[in-house]
Order: sequence, then C-alpha cells, then structure tokens
Amino acid sequence: MLAFIINAAKSRTKQLEALKKIPINFKNLEKARINADIIKSISSVAAYTFGKFKKETPEFIENYKSTFNILSKPIRDSILTNFINPEFLQIETYRDIVNELDLNKTSVKNQIIFNDWINASKLARNQIKPLNDKSLIPEIKKSVDSIKTEKYKTALLDLLIEKSKFGKGDLAIDFMVTVSDKTKTNLSSLKGKYIYLDLWATWCGPCMAEMPYLEKLHTKYNNKNDLAIVSLSVDDNDEIWLKNLNLRKPQGIQWRIDRPKLSAYEIEAIPRFILINKDFKILDINAPAPSSDELIVLLDKLLITTN
Repeated sequence: MLAFIINAAKSRTKQLEALKKIPINFKNLEKARINADIIKSISSVAAYTFGKFKKETPEFIENYKSTFNILSKPIRDSILTNFINPEFLQIETYRDIVNELDLNKTSVKNQIIFNDWINASKLARNQIKPLNDKSLIPEIKKSVDSIKTEKYKTALLDLLIEKSKFGKGDLAIDFMVTVSDKTKTNLSSLKGKYIYLDLWATWCGPCMAEMPYLEKLHTKYNNKNDLAIVSLSVDDNDEIWLKNLNLRKPQGIQWRIDRPKLSAYEIEAIPRFILINKDFKILDINAPAPSSDELIVLLDKLLITTN
C-alpha cells in the first residue's frame, strides 16, 4: 500500500515537472497538493484496512496497521517538516490535513492565520451553515469578530448576511416541480398544511439510507391530513428518478426539481430536510432527519397543538 501511494505521487510529480512554461507559483501549489495527498492517503489506511481485510482476524489487521505506521512514519515526518505555508490553504487536500501540522514550529504570524482558518471553518460548518434561527446571528457574530485574519472574517460575515435574508419565520420561497405522474405543480399547492420536505437523489447513499425511516413516517402519520410529507428529488432528469420510484414504490408525495431552482434554500449537500408551517412560513430550514427521534417529537407536538 505504501509503495502504491509513493509511486502514484512520483508519477504525478514527473508529469508536473514535464510541463513547460508554467508559473512557478502554480508548480509549488501542485507540489504541495501532491504531498498533502500523500499525507491524507497515509492517514486513511487505518480505515481502509477494515474493508480490505474484513475476512482477516483483528490481530492481522492490527499488525498490518502497526507495520504500515512504522514504515510510513519517516515519509510522513519528512513531508510535514516545513510544510506550514498559509498559501497552501487554498488547496482543499492541504486543508484536510491541517490538524496534522505542528503549528508550534512556525512563526506567531502563521499560527494566527492557521488558527483563524481552523476556527473560521468550525464556525461556518457547525454554526453558520446549519443556522435556522436568525435571532442567534448577533451571538455568532461575536465569535466571528474574534477572527483576526480579515479574509476569513469577511467570508464569515458574508455567510451571516446571506443567512439573515432567509430563515425561520420567513415566507417559504415557492418553486415549480415535476410530479411523479409527469404533471407540474408548485410547493404553494400544499399551503395550509405542515410541509416536511425530504431533499434527496438516487445517487446519494445517505439519502437512500433515510428512505426506510421516511416510509415509517408515512405509515405513522397516514391519517394526518394537515401534514404533507414530500420526497423532493434533485436528480438530473426524470428518467432515473422515475425508474427508482418504480423499483421502490414509495408512499407519499413524489416530486422532482432541478437543483439550481432551489438556490434560495442554499442546498449545499443532501440529504436535507425542511419544515414549513401551515401559514407557508419556514419552521426549520435544517429540520431533523426521518431517522431522528427529534423529528417525531417535533411533529407530534405540532399536530397535537393544531388538533
């Protein structure tokens, strides 16, 4: 495995060196990308072994990982030495291995930049992107203000501005969809009901893993006329979507939409779940998944309150 990783890196480096008349900055970034890929690949081997050697004994797997770690350590240490460069943060693979860098071995200025990037990433991922309640924005902004590196702070503030435009309590933005019978309709056709939207696609593994739980939801709330549970596919075309429906024969409302038409909802990843109130206002822009007990509690509370 180690030989495969190193040989792949050597092959990419050879291809890079063969390129003529390219800027030195580009070459340096690509070299950094190759080295970051080596580190990431080495770090991934532990997880890889469970799938590769699933028929082997736990002792065999542990021995393999131990031997691999011993053999790969000199290569890993050699790359990570003097590998701290803020310019490399523009490379996705490099950002993936930032936690493996020893920031104590760089200047205070670099430490600030890297720590700001780590903290800004956590803020964006854990607090800003999943934000549902706009009233929390002032509190989150206090954390954003602690970021010293201006470009990271600006990026976070831009995210907060976008979140302030649309969220809990705002009218849902209407859109047109294709129904499973190939007719057209709008989200607003369900106004007057609670609307639970499940955004999914046939190619999305985590989406498909939620489907059995979604079926249980349909069964549980089958007699609740004031709740609409909608499966909204973002597949690229009707053919693959309808083929999947014909195979699974799911319950409930089945719609498809072209993903760009959902831009107002900032759908960066799926599965994604949205809950809309009877008055067509957003209740939760990032609602709990069907597999979450939290969703049952929430829906039961809503339906009991209104009945």
